[in-house]
Amino acid sequence: MTAQLIEPIPETMPSYTVDDLFTLPENGNRYQVFGGSLVMSPAPAPLHQIVAYELQKVLDPLVEPHRARALATLAVRVTDKDGPVPDIVVVDAAELRGLTGAVPVAAVLTAIEVVSPSTALLDRSAKPDLYADAGIPCYWRVELKRSRRHDGPFPLIIVQVLEKDGSVRMVEGAAGAEHTFPLAVGPDTWVDVTLDPATLDTL
Repeated sequence: MTAQLIEPIPETMPSYTVDDLFTLPENGNRYQVFGGSLVMSPAPAPLHQIVAYELQKVLDPLVEPHRARALATLAVRVTDKDGPVPDIVVVDAAELRGLTGAVPVAAVLTAIEVVSPSTALLDRSAKPDLYADAGIPCYWRVELKRSRRHDGPFPLIIVQVLEKDGSVRMVEGAAGAEHTFPLAVGPDTWVDVTLDPATLDTL
């Protein structure tokens, strides 16, 4: 099952905003807003959840000394009508105090998506552009299964680094060997994360 666009909104009705995400029922689905349209994804599979959980466990202790946190499934306010919900975000911890809604995009240092069949198109195409255009300096994508683009071995981590001049640098590493991946933990602060992506799959 793929991510589904909830029925198009009639022109006479207002489009969805990021704030609407906090009024929707908790039914196991994930809702995100893109261009004012509401997108629903079914609940992720166990492997997706395990990889995301293991990665969060690795990253949070690395970012905490830099006054950041690695947290799961927080809505990000890119614009009022663009509210993605990454699997993990590295966020400036000071921006979280008293926050009751979406995280402002300026507080997001790294966004991370673990690709599911239902979210593959968003994670590989729409979100990299959205995050780069919004100025998020680092985007990690974790591939779990073979596709036309990727043969494995899996998990496979692909990192998009937004350079100061606006160019994009890519770093890639597959399961079976240790790789060093860049992670933004501050506006101008980076740490190296050295791991074998195979360690994220504990099933």
